[in-house]
Amino acid sequence: PNEKISGKITSAGELSTNPSNSNGAYATGKLDADNNFYLKGDADYGGNGQNDYQLVLADVQELHVVAEGTFVALTSTGVLKSYGNWSGGGADLTNIKSVATSASGFIALDQSGTVHRFGSYQSDDAQIKPNTAINEIYAGGYGGYGAITADGDFFAWGYGAEDINGNPLVDNLPHKAVGIGFEYGKVGILFEENNLINLSLSDY
Repeated sequence: PNEKISGKITSAGELSTNPSNSNGAYATGKLDADNNFYLKGDADYGGNGQNDYQLVLADVQELHVVAEGTFVALTSTGVLKSYGNWSGGGADLTNIKSVATSASGFIALDQSGTVHRFGSYQSDDAQIKPNTAINEIYAGGYGGYGAITADGDFFAWGYGAEDINGNPLVDNLPHKAVGIGFEYGKVGILFEENNLINLSLSDY
């Protein structure tokens, strides 16, 4: 329940990737006390190919890790850069205000309310992606994503973003969404009156 496979740090510490099929290979990122971001480890899973830490980026206020092999760094000025493989590496954005990660990708919300998508389980055209200004973003499980507008409309996509009949989750209810939760292979919606889709209250 409430599965958070990936992680985030905002002060001195370390995070490592945890790829599912790497035969033990991984990479590690760390923030020092001055918010400098360093990287080491397997280049196929988010690292620099070295056994020793190398400085990557300064002024990192949030460091996120996508388990399958990507580090996402957000600076105090809203610059986002990601380092890694197919799970989200190569992003270079500005004006970012928040980041949410699953185990196989991430999404980033910019100051204008636009959601930027990277990594796996985000290209199914049957699933509706955000097409209006977003207030809050969510991600979790192996590849689940969600977003809620200021008016409480929701968007859900990715691995497990479907109803009990296997159809994409679509906001066709009058209730205001207030949260999106995740388990492995399942995305759920929490509404203002504690009405739920897919998950129990403890998953939010």
